[in-house]
Amino acid sequence: MNKSVYEKHYKQLIGYTLTDVIVIDDEDDEFFDEVQIALFFEKKGKQKLVAYLLSDEEGNGTGHLDIQAYEA
Repeated sequence: MNKSVYEKHYKQLIGYTLTDVIVIDDEDDEFFDEVQIALFFEKKGKQKLVAYLLSDEEGNGTGHLDIQAYEA
């Protein structure tokens, strides 16, 4: 991926406020390995976002922030 793709992806968080952080340590979860980290964002009058911190399978890559809309 080039720089502009990363910028476009991460800039969608601009203007949002981080409202909560949840850390789950569940070694039995099939989707996530070991520790799961979710960051919750809100913007007045806008949708809410949740971002999951992800890494490559080996855990040694640059990682990725998976950003999704959610309703509380």
